[in-house]
Amino acid sequence: VEGRRQQRRAATPQPGIEIAEIAVHALDRVLPGSGIAPDAAARSNDGKITYEGRCADCHGLAGKGDGPASSLLRVRPRDFTLARFKLRTTESGALPTDADLYESIKSGMHGSSMPDWAPFLSDVQIQAVTSYIKSFSPRFATETPQPIPVADPPVASP
Repeated sequence: VEGRRQQRRAATPQPGIEIAEIAVHALDRVLPGSGIAPDAAARSNDGKITYEGRCADCHGLAGKGDGPASSLLRVRPRDFTLARFKLRTTESGALPTDADLYESIKSGMHGSSMPDWAPFLSDVQIQAVTSYIKSFSPRFATETPQPIPVADPPVASP
């Protein structure tokens, strides 16, 4: 009995260990070797693996926003096949840039169930998921996102 208690204590997070650290270690066990992708094909495969493990529960395997957890969410997950995105630096109705998608994944969507993934995924994994999400809509193959030009801020007065 004492041996089992010691095993449980060892498996229980100790004070000072961040939940994010635990999640990252768990992710490393689930997705071994998915750190740096040597080429675009491998990055796409890493994106698919990461998407299926982290995103599909809400967004669905086909990216339609119909994952098994989607019905439980107050704000429905984005349907990637429609290629309509809320946060972007492009014109209304235009495709987002890769940087827009990356930032949405990294920082999450305030006011929704979309968490910020930065504590759990590496930059390379977020880039891979960004590339994979684009595969759900044919628009990304035919259109090039153009950010809206922003003027320089005015010079500060003394």
